[in-house]
Amino acid sequence: MIGCDEPKSAKPAVKRRRRYRPFAELLEDRVTPSIVYWDNEGLDGLYENPVNWSANQLPGVLDSADIGLGFSITANSNVAVAAITCQSNVTFNGELSVVDSRSSNRRGDLSAKR
Repeated sequence: MIGCDEPKSAKPAVKRRRRYRPFAELLEDRVTPSIVYWDNEGLDGLYENPVNWSANQLPGVLDSADIGLGFSITANSNVAVAAITCQSNVTFNGELSVVDSRSSNRRGDLSAKR
């Protein structure tokens, strides 16, 4: 053909697949605070008996302890909680530490003996 260029041997366009490498990002450990309720299932009135608390676990320093009406409770060891709501009489024969005293509420008597 006159005036026409010969077509160059064109390679077909190859689509490159993008590589995707999944990764996992490590996050810091977190503990979810919870409210632990007094249910008195242990029937002994002892604060340190886990059976007396919901989920059969003692409230810890990150938890709120919630004690309803009609109980008489004795704690013979040191107690540390984030907050306490108390509508019954509780005697602490050890030390009571409330981390966030602004969120604590009581109607019953809290007494500490040392």
